Amino acid sequence: MRTTRTGAFPIGFRRGWSDWQKDINSLIAWSVQHGMGVLDLGADAVTDGALVSAAGLTIGSADLKKWTAFTCRDTDGVLQAVEENDAYIGEMVALGCTNFFAVLLPEDPELPRHRNYGYAVQGLRALAPVLEKHGARLVLEGWPGNGALACTPETIRALIHDVGSEAIGLNYDPSHLIRMGIDPVRFLREFAPHVFH
Repeated sequence: MRTTRTGAFPIGFRRGWSDWQKDINSLIAWSVQHGMGVLDLGADAVTDGALVSAAGLTIGSADLKKWTAFTCRDTDGVLQAVEENDAYIGEMVALGCTNFFAVLLPEDPELPRHRNYGYAVQGLRALAPVLEKHGARLVLEGWPGNGALACTPETIRALIHDVGSEAIGLNYDPSHLIRMGIDPVRFLREFAPHVFH
C-alpha cells in the first residue's frame, strides 16, 4: 500500500463524479491495483461502503446526509436530519468509517451571515451527541463557496468554541486556504488538534 513519506499515512482519494469513478467495482479494482489504501465516499456510502471494506480499503470519510439541514431555521428539519444521520452514522461506523464529511453551507445564503452562523451552531450542537455516541467525528471542509460558514480561521475558531464538542473537527484541505490567501502551515499549527482527516 502506498503511504506518505512522513508519518506513513495511507494514501487514497475522494470518489469523484467523473465517468471513470461511477462504477464502484471498477473504481475499487483500480484503487487496489495502484496501491491506494483509502477511499472517501459521498452520499453513496451506505450502498458502496461494504464493497470498499471487503476489498481491504479503508473508508476515509463518508458524506454526512443533508448538509444544509444543519444550517436551517426549521427546528423540525434539524431534528429530522439528526435522526436520519443517527441511523446512517451507526451503519457506517459498523463498516469502520468514523469520519463524516460536510461543507457548512447555509440553507439560505441570502440571510445575514450572523443568522446563518447561529443556525449552524444550533444544528451542530444537535448533531454532536449523535457523533459522540457512535465514536464518530464531523470533518468540515473549508471550501470557500457561496455563504460557507467554516472556511476562515476566524469562523472555524468560533465554531469549535461555540459548538463545544470534541466530535467537531476539520478536513484539512490546504488548496482552499491558499486560494483565500491563508498560510496553510500557520493554519495547521493552530488547528492540528482538530484535524481528523
